[in-house]
Amino acid sequence: MASRNMSHQAYTLERDVAKVFLHCTGAATSAPTSIKSNGATISRTGSGAYTITLSDQWAGLLNFSAFVLDGNATTRNWLVVPTAETVASTKTITIKTFTSASAAAPALGDLPTDVKLYVEITLSNTSQKPSGF
Repeated sequence: MASRNMSHQAYTLERDVAKVFLHCTGAATSAPTSIKSNGATISRTGSGAYTITLSDQWAGLLNFSAFVLDGNATTRNWLVVPTAETVASTKTITIKTFTSASAAAPALGDLPTDVKLYVEITLSNTSQKPSGF
């Protein structure tokens, strides 16, 4: 843990913002392993397809960002794309992972055992709009 004075204050025009973090290790054609999160789980639903299930329902999705940390000596490029979200009802975000080892167009690809997926989800916990809307 950092031994600095950290501020927990952040300013935003959105009301009642929450962040959920998740990271896991790929497991090729099996479900990801070593899942660590403060409010979500992840499961593999097909080749290069994953579903993130949140612990709670939220009023809306404000932002989704993810990256793959690749420990392989061979250069692989990764792209994580959210394809659907239902955070206000079934509490899920569907993502697809694409990979390419060259300048060729990326193709759907499972997360192998030598990569880690890091996800940050920004959510709204209210349907009340900011003033001025």
